[in-house]
Amino acid sequence: MLPISMYIPISFIAVVVMTLGFFYQASRKSNFALGALMLWAFAQSVIGYSGFYTVADTIPPRFVLLVLPTIALIMVFFLIKSGKSFIDNLDLKWLTLIHIVRLPIEIVLYWLFLAKAIPQIMTFEGRNFDILMGLSAPLVFYLFFVRSSLKSSILLMWNIVGVLLVSNVAITGILSAPLAFQQFEFEQPNIAVLYFPFNLLPSLIVPLVLFSHFASIRQIIQANIGKKRNDNANVVIFPPLLFLIAALVAVFTRFLLPKILLPVFLQYVGLLLLLVGFAVVFLAVQQLNKHKTTVHPDGVTTFIVSNGIFKYSRNPIYLSFTLIYLGIVLIFNAVAGLVLLVPLLFITQKGIIEREEAYLSKKFGVEYEAYKSAVRRWI
Repeated sequence: MLPISMYIPISFIAVVVMTLGFFYQASRKSNFALGALMLWAFAQSVIGYSGFYTVADTIPPRFVLLVLPTIALIMVFFLIKSGKSFIDNLDLKWLTLIHIVRLPIEIVLYWLFLAKAIPQIMTFEGRNFDILMGLSAPLVFYLFFVRSSLKSSILLMWNIVGVLLVSNVAITGILSAPLAFQQFEFEQPNIAVLYFPFNLLPSLIVPLVLFSHFASIRQIIQANIGKKRNDNANVVIFPPLLFLIAALVAVFTRFLLPKILLPVFLQYVGLLLLLVGFAVVFLAVQQLNKHKTTVHPDGVTTFIVSNGIFKYSRNPIYLSFTLIYLGIVLIFNAVAGLVLLVPLLFITQKGIIEREEAYLSKKFGVEYEAYKSAVRRWI
């Protein structure tokens, strides 16, 4: 264990228990979910206590065992039918309240900084603004669930901001750890997460926080579109989430692999792709809203839009997501992202686009078939 005052690890363990309790409530008191989480926490605790993660010079780094299994599991949950069923049955109230734990976590992180176990940039005195989520969670809960004075769109945006904030501190923490791909804070690296019990932060607490946000986003979107089980495309995953995960993995992998610098002009190409992508998605959403039909892939389509940008592509939004993704890959020199593009487009094609086409063909018949034969799938 780290040579620090005992009140810090004891306080952190209390936060871990609190987080498990919140998620137990969110899972509607599922003993299976609680048991699985406790088993994972115990396994990671034993590994962390043994000093396994403190050996930081291995290739690949042992640290990946803290983060990759949970990232993979989250993706599986959003891809398979039973996983989506579990997510849809979670209690949105507790998925919101669970973010209260981010306040005591920030306090513990500050204590760890004072004990010279993490860098300042990982605290609220640095560039970690995650404490705002912990402070605002009770207020958001009260306004939305008790007073019913908060719009669901605000709750959706709050969750999206939460994903960005926790991703920021998670990436900062990983890149400041004393590993082969360390990028920040060499004078005071993030050593705490290599030791028990603080290894439970990246292996348990952060994944639960992210999962709670993603589950909330899915539930809010489905509630807003008034989803009907027999009148939607039933896509395998929410497309923005798929592209966001792929982009995060691509950028993060850049720091794990040997650096490959692309020609500088490709960064400008990436910026151009980014701008074009945002322009395309804006025009597509504008057209869909104009005809008062759903923007969401799991929504009920009421009209076949064939004008505007839809004259040139049947799927301009997915085209824009691809352009934005490629823009991010080129700007960040994330060469691995070019390899990830293949499975990304495969999932988009098979799990999203083809399901939408089957749904639209069944619902609109000849009208959609005529549009399908006249306009290309991508461009």
